[in-house]
Amino acid sequence: MTRRFATALGAVAASILLAAVPTFAHAAVGYLGINGTMHMNPSQGCMKFADAPTFTEIYNRTDAVVSVYPTTDCTGDPVRTVLPNSDSGQIDIGASAMVHKSPSDG
Repeated sequence: MTRRFATALGAVAASILLAAVPTFAHAAVGYLGINGTMHMNPSQGCMKFADAPTFTEIYNRTDAVVSVYPTTDCTGDPVRTVLPNSDSGQIDIGASAMVHKSPSDG
């Protein structure tokens, strides 16, 4: 009986540990440079990088598409779309960027 209890307890502990391990299923693979700041494996979603529209330059070295917005919450129409492994060039009115679903997410 003690051995069964120990086995069951071990299985529960293992499942808790596996549930606690972070995954990067919703992250782009690579780095995203925004105005000189590097973001390794950025998460899918909106990234605010300025309090107001400002001069922006993005280096997308991820496997995901990135859209640049003049708003701080990635709403409205994007002012630029930056494809994987490319640069945005100069953008005069960027304030946030949306990292879209990575192809590696399936």
